[in-house]
Amino acid sequence: MQDHNGGHQESIYKLRERFSEISITKAFFIALFSLIPFGIALLILNFREILTSFYLELSISVVLYLVPLVLIGYAFLKKELNILPILKNTGQHTKDVIMVIPLITFSISVVWVTILFLNLVNADAAQSYLDFLSSVEMLETTSESPLYHYLLLFIAVAILPSLFEELVFRGAMVERFGRKYGFKTGVILSSVIFGILHLDVIGAIFFGIILSLIYLKTSSLFIPVLIHLINNGLVVVFIFFDDQFLQIEPWETIDPYIAQGWLGVVLFIASSAWIYSYLKKNWYLVDEKEPIGRSVQKAAESV
Repeated sequence: MQDHNGGHQESIYKLRERFSEISITKAFFIALFSLIPFGIALLILNFREILTSFYLELSISVVLYLVPLVLIGYAFLKKELNILPILKNTGQHTKDVIMVIPLITFSISVVWVTILFLNLVNADAAQSYLDFLSSVEMLETTSESPLYHYLLLFIAVAILPSLFEELVFRGAMVERFGRKYGFKTGVILSSVIFGILHLDVIGAIFFGIILSLIYLKTSSLFIPVLIHLINNGLVVVFIFFDDQFLQIEPWETIDPYIAQGWLGVVLFIASSAWIYSYLKKNWYLVDEKEPIGRSVQKAAESV
């Protein structure tokens, strides 16, 4: 048992070391240019009306995540490294999965409070903000959509993004930036980049920070991937029940947000307090945990 645990820890160390050596800029351009032929193929298929509507959007989503995932796996295999150990459950700090509750609540309440704040300044600005959020929709379904559409939606929206984004932002970026600048800067920088690439910037930044701390605690991406999957998966579950049973009318104007504004504020305060408590309890990790290769780099730079 000890040998197995020792071998697992050694595998984790080698994976983290490899993450810390990755050139973020180089990896970005490799992933970008690898997507070009797939993008051209999708354009041709759409032009010939072989892929349209739901299946075109599904294909775009799958390509955006699946192709880089394959590239990541291939890059590690070239170094004779299996990436699976860092995705396994360590059995430690599993209770941290509960952080998905305040993170989801915080993301919703941030949007709500933003609408309330903008409305105080200018009602048109608040409505424009809501219209912008509502306009960004992909993989739309209806009450007539077959069940397997929701399964495909779950794969494209929950499973693939969770795996890809956690490997990139919590794995590669936290380790790489941590090695260069220390984990405090690494966690913040990777989370800010993560946030900028999402609609709910503030909510996504704190989402990234919490998941980064969990990664540092466990040296595993299992819980971050699980939280990310639950967060995205619940959206698909809600869409399914709404399409098939509930038929809830979306809030297309700011009026209901304003009328129920007290609820948005309460949710914001409660979720913020929960997240603050978690950060206060676990922020020590960014100072106490030594980035892999950091001490060696410091010694080299001092010569």
